Amino acid sequence: MAAVWTCQDATCGRTVETKTTTCPKCGGPVRKVGDAPWRGWLGLLCGLFLIGMMGAIIWNLGPALRETIATGSSVGFTGTAEQAQAILYLFYTIIAFGVLALVNGIYMIVTGSQHRIFIILTVLMAALLVFTVYLAVKDIK
Repeated sequence: MAAVWTCQDATCGRTVETKTTTCPKCGGPVRKVGDAPWRGWLGLLCGLFLIGMMGAIIWNLGPALRETIATGSSVGFTGTAEQAQAILYLFYTIIAFGVLALVNGIYMIVTGSQHRIFIILTVLMAALLVFTVYLAVKDIK
């Protein structure tokens, strides 16, 4: 199989089979497929870490938060129902970010390249995470 290079621009992603340093379509930088498998392993490990840690936190704190949301008070959580809801949304968003990192890492390990859809989804998920943190902090104050 011949070597393949992929454009790293999030909006392009063109694949070429000739050695080049710039994309013939958009002029963006290209990378040889399989050039950086460590990024895939890093994404996989970060995803597993986020899913595991946030899953453990929700497992332990979730019942108290859900009780506060349902009844307005709980023995294990002293905040308001709105604060409990904001915290749960934040935790769920972090888990979703971890799942995206995990899937992206697996894809990168298997194919040796990063797909532009994963780049776009990661940026959108990061924006959603920042927005969720903003809402959670606003509700806690």
